[in-house]
Amino acid sequence: MSGANYLLLSGSAGSAGGNFARYPLKGRIYLNPRGVWCDADGPCLIFFHSAFQLITLVATDKPEAVRTVRAIARAGSGVRFFTRIGADFDVVGRHPYFSDTFWGKGNREIDSTMCRDYLAETLDLCGDHGLKVFTTMGSMSKNDAVEYDFHMMVADIVVASGHTETLAGAEHRNEPDQTSQYTGDPPKAWTLAKRTMQDFKAKVGCVITGGSWGDNDMVLASADGMDAMDTHANRSPTPEHVRHVHTVWNTYKFNGRSNKGIWRGEDPGPNDPYVENTRREPHASIGGDMFVGNNDPDYQFADTMVAAFTGQAQCWLNGPAVRQYCPIDSTAWGFLECPELLHTFMPKDVGVWAMQTPNPSWIIAPDNKRFVYAGLTAWGQYTRPPRPIGKRRVVTAAGLLSDGSGPVTLPEGVKSLLIVGEFA
Repeated sequence: MSGANYLLLSGSAGSAGGNFARYPLKGRIYLNPRGVWCDADGPCLIFFHSAFQLITLVATDKPEAVRTVRAIARAGSGVRFFTRIGADFDVVGRHPYFSDTFWGKGNREIDSTMCRDYLAETLDLCGDHGLKVFTTMGSMSKNDAVEYDFHMMVADIVVASGHTETLAGAEHRNEPDQTSQYTGDPPKAWTLAKRTMQDFKAKVGCVITGGSWGDNDMVLASADGMDAMDTHANRSPTPEHVRHVHTVWNTYKFNGRSNKGIWRGEDPGPNDPYVENTRREPHASIGGDMFVGNNDPDYQFADTMVAAFTGQAQCWLNGPAVRQYCPIDSTAWGFLECPELLHTFMPKDVGVWAMQTPNPSWIIAPDNKRFVYAGLTAWGQYTRPPRPIGKRRVVTAAGLLSDGSGPVTLPEGVKSLLIVGEFA
């Protein structure tokens, strides 16, 4: 480790009430040849929380940095943060696309100097609390050499600080369609990302991605040379965005177009109780920075379970996580509930099932008996199992609804569900 050490005040590995990761991932995170996410114990569930500004907090407000990491540790397994944001072309205070969200009144830029000075300490803070890390960056670079050198600097800091296992993965950049100097020339951006991240992986050994170009036909193309496809959720304010979570897996994995893993770097949680910010009034609410926030527990639950039962790794994002002027866990439903429901009810090795299932809607285990279904009740699929259902548990955003056998019936008002069971 680099030297900084944050004492754990209570709890132990795996304890829900302590400051160590509630659902710790063991050893190095990797993808097997079929693109299934694994830790040292084998196939696993990946659910991280976003904290964009963690390096900023370590540099400027260490008590809040510690509070942030402990809140995430009490909820889950890992954290995604930026190593650089704003400071385009290495000029502080210049960001043509995001106005003053991160600079000016926002005062939330992370330049290469801040990263150099505080990344190791940030990794120590995460590692001391049993959290894995996924890094990204969101700044335009003066040229390819500057961008490449920045990533190599990050890799060298990770190695020198002893955190090659702490770093689960690294994105070349966040949303290159908005933050890359090659926004209008995707193939050029992909070429730079491939060369840079393959050399990054040679140093660190972590999972690498090219960054999300959305959930469109660029998902696979932008993953050339990477370990995982990278996608951010469709931000439709309607239930349609839940369908997109399933579609990216169905299109590329179930239909055999790729064996790469899928990393969902930003799955939307709530702004609630904060008012969502807009470009017109970017600081109307200091906690409402989630673009098209998902304030509905039923849809958050559906996003989480549909991603998981198709073997996708996911990172949850809420409004305060963007600029972190409000406590990271101060929004409504989801911060604690999504990972708790996931780890309580979802089979840990469901990613293996998803690579062998004959049915894209009902994920069936290799023994051809156990199954998982997740989705919206409006789709009607839960009433049409491929075979009669035997024992099953039905789970909603409110928790375990029923533990029994046979066909599933639901009370009025349930919008999403998870079924885990066996065929008769």
